[in-house]
Amino acid sequence: MTKLLTPILPHTAEEIWNFLDEEEDYVQLAEMPAAIEYPNQGELLDMWDAFMTFRDHVQKALEEARNEKKIGKSFEAKLVLYPTEQTKVLFTALDSNLAQLLIVSDLEIAGDKAAAPSEALQFDDVAIVVEKAHGETCERCRGVKEDVGSHADAPTLCDRCATIVEEFYPAALEVEAE
Repeated sequence: MTKLLTPILPHTAEEIWNFLDEEEDYVQLAEMPAAIEYPNQGELLDMWDAFMTFRDHVQKALEEARNEKKIGKSFEAKLVLYPTEQTKVLFTALDSNLAQLLIVSDLEIAGDKAAAPSEALQFDDVAIVVEKAHGETCERCRGVKEDVGSHADAPTLCDRCATIVEEFYPAALEVEAE
């Protein structure tokens, strides 16, 4: 990874290299890593290309919501999606938290594209309604969540962040309790 960063961040890469146990004295003298070929590489590229097209539609919808003063930042948004069957298959294939990938606080898949309300922004593969997310802002992830404060030990965090902090940074909760 450090070698790949060298053309972009040469000084930072050199600092990292000094802490690694490598044969070459300088990161610039090391060979670039060999590219890894995946058997389903074409499918993965097609899937992520489709996602990026979908993401462009979401960005357009968020920008229109900003212009209408419905939201400020994207984390203030809740997306209500009305996808086509093909787009639903894409969501399943991604196997990821779509709200996190799209940098919004909440996301709901409400039904088929044909069932979209008239105020939805229409695209070929999806209709999108942008609403203001309900809840409080989590101090860790900055998402607007209804479950902020659900953990007594972490009253300013959402459930997801509180669980992560409890598991990986328990000392932080002890400091907050004092």
